[in-house]
Amino acid sequence: MTDLQATAASGQTPRLYKLEALRGFAAIYVVAHHSLPAHFHRFGIDWGYLIRFGQEAVILFFLLSGFVIHYSYQNASDRSFRTYFLKRFTRIYIPLLFVFPMTYAFVSYHVGKPVDPDWTTLVGNLLMVQNLANWGQEVIVKPYMLNKPLWSLTYEWWFYMLYFPLASRIADSDRRTRVVLLTSIAAAFCYLLLPNIVPRTLMYLGLWWCGVALAELFLRGERIDLRAIRLPLITLVIIDSILAFNLWWNFDLLPEASLSTSPLIELRHFGFATVALIAAVCWHRFDWIGFDRLFKPFAVLAPISYGMYVSHYRIVHQRAYLEFIGNPVFEWAASIALLIAVATLIERVAYPRIRNWVLPRR
Repeated sequence: MTDLQATAASGQTPRLYKLEALRGFAAIYVVAHHSLPAHFHRFGIDWGYLIRFGQEAVILFFLLSGFVIHYSYQNASDRSFRTYFLKRFTRIYIPLLFVFPMTYAFVSYHVGKPVDPDWTTLVGNLLMVQNLANWGQEVIVKPYMLNKPLWSLTYEWWFYMLYFPLASRIADSDRRTRVVLLTSIAAAFCYLLLPNIVPRTLMYLGLWWCGVALAELFLRGERIDLRAIRLPLITLVIIDSILAFNLWWNFDLLPEASLSTSPLIELRHFGFATVALIAAVCWHRFDWIGFDRLFKPFAVLAPISYGMYVSHYRIVHQRAYLEFIGNPVFEWAASIALLIAVATLIERVAYPRIRNWVLPRR
């Protein structure tokens, strides 16, 4: 057992800096994915290929989220639904109170006049039923003002809401994991026949729960190896197979050269989760050699990573408002500086103040 595992087993709450580092890395990677050129040639190499995995970075967020939510809940002194709900609600929604009007302002500026606020879409986003239109399902509403990264909040929110009854009602953690994973497999089959938000969310819950399963092993201080995660891993492989069959069956429907459209996008998500889970366990067995050099510097971005994620699309992806600078490199740098400033104000100034008002410390 590592020192960190011993600390966790003793009931203390250490700062899991590896998770923080990966969260910061995933956030800046998504920003780079949406802001840098798709093709960037230097020395005969197209470096743009390195930033084409924004979807995979979001899946990494999901895996980290499952770990953190379970770890935090199991270490919480107050496990009531009220406290759990308020913590999750404030974490998701307080930054959005700033991002929604800011997004509207950016779109209006880009068009040159106030645009239709689109209240129906806004309400749908507040209810967390938004999704992208090209993902093989009937979409209730799109992300507000086409702030595309908001699609993932639908899944994140409903994962939170499903986690609590499972964690509070099913005491045995192994049984709980089996219930979730079997439900996820069944949902994958249902999704082939009825591609809508319900089976899709339940299917993705199994992916998110892989993070929960890792956190459970960590909290118990048990050995983390491929045998210990065989059930989550087998589940991912089964769903990979189901989605691969769906891709083969519907291959003619896939737009040419599209890697971000159903039925391929789901296989990308679950395929990456499978590889990431195996890689994480193997890397853990080798004592995370080289991790600090690669990822530790990104931990500084972790406290503002959510703010960066939900606000970056209009700030850095559609940065026509900075055309007066006249230099693409300086325009990009200015947009990144503005993004960090906005995310810092949201996450480090506004969020803690509003959160402490809604959920005062005891």
